[in-house]
Amino acid sequence: MYAKPLSLDETLAVTPVPRKSRVAPAPLRKTGPFLHQEDHARVVRFDAGDGTRRSFTVLATPGRSSEPRSARGSIAVLDNDSGEIVVEGHVAGGSRKVAVAEQVELVERIAGMGWDDFRTFCQESPGFRALSEKSIDNRDDFLRSFDGVSDYSFPRRTREGMIRDIMSHGCSPCRDGKMRFSWDIRMNFVWDRSGRVQDGEDLCPSQDARWREALEEDRTLYRRACETALADYVDAPFRVLDDDDMLCDLEVIGVQGGWVILNSIGGKPIAAPTPGAMRQLLEGSCDVTVRNLWTALRTLDVDFSRKNRTFEMQWALNGLRAELEAEWLEELDPELMF
Repeated sequence: MYAKPLSLDETLAVTPVPRKSRVAPAPLRKTGPFLHQEDHARVVRFDAGDGTRRSFTVLATPGRSSEPRSARGSIAVLDNDSGEIVVEGHVAGGSRKVAVAEQVELVERIAGMGWDDFRTFCQESPGFRALSEKSIDNRDDFLRSFDGVSDYSFPRRTREGMIRDIMSHGCSPCRDGKMRFSWDIRMNFVWDRSGRVQDGEDLCPSQDARWREALEEDRTLYRRACETALADYVDAPFRVLDDDDMLCDLEVIGVQGGWVILNSIGGKPIAAPTPGAMRQLLEGSCDVTVRNLWTALRTLDVDFSRKNRTFEMQWALNGLRAELEAEWLEELDPELMF
């Protein structure tokens, strides 16, 4: 059994309302440790005056995902650059009796503040935890060049922020007793298996039924498609963003090959027996190693997303079906082919 990777922004199911209620509760999202409704959070950015840009998330929350939820909730502020909690448990008006609507209104007021007022609000809040005066961006110029121009996202992060992100990534226990970063690559959801893709090989509509039957009866077709879709990642070390320093050794594991794990990056093994040991490994690594691992995880999160897995599998099935049709159609009268 392999643990399912979790995400900081994973949508969490809400306990169903009683049958007498006619309104289903909105699903909650999770940002950092806090739950919140999607429209109860704002990302705010400031020019901190020292030549740096700062980014924070302000949200109205019923509490942490690991704790009982409050009916009215409170305000939390997170530093997006470092991943640190700046404010937790701030209640509008200083009273626990304030309605949720007023908490949300306070979120909007905070989002409209300038840097000085925002900093003062945080530092004077009863729930103030910490606010770094200066954020040191651990990205390099290469990663900054992706801002807004790519499917890959590499937001501003301090070294500690990168470590926090890395530690929140899903891991799978392996046979040697160590945990490795992993991705769920199962195709256990609805997707188009017809083999038809835009700009792909031309396929014959008359062979649709035969193709569906072949997929159901010959499981090797699906396995071959999986091997084709994953070939660039596992047949040889995968070079993240074409960078030799981010050469990743990836491996498919699981009874039916449902997971991909990261064994090493840049020739350095990335595995540990416990989360604490993994954090110790990261904290003992240099800034470049932390940055490269953070970059690789974010890149592969996109590459192994459902959207991209589906795209690669559909192209693989397109090629397989074209090969089979070439064999099938030799058996048919040419006039019946289309």
